Amino acid sequence: MLLLALPGPLVAVGTLAMIGTGYGLVSGSTAAAIGVYWGAGQYGRIAGRLYAAWCVAAVTLPVVAGWLFDRTGGYVWAIMLAAGGNLLGIVIAASLPRR
Repeated sequence: MLLLALPGPLVAVGTLAMIGTGYGLVSGSTAAAIGVYWGAGQYGRIAGRLYAAWCVAAVTLPVVAGWLFDRTGGYVWAIMLAAGGNLLGIVIAASLPRR
């Protein structure tokens, strides 16, 4: 929202830094959660699957968003797709048993 309100290089650097910080926090806490839920014996298998899935998403979702933009002329459906993925992640995370 900040970048939309105040477009410019300094704001872009700040928003990208916030995105990177958020990604780092999520990645680190995910790695910790894998250790808590699956233990050291399963860590490599579970983490490998998760990070491979993240890589596939990082490659395919921008392509799908571009395709949706070409078809619709806007980003509404790409944003809806991202929001749906985030909502699904929240539901899955909320359904994990407490430790």
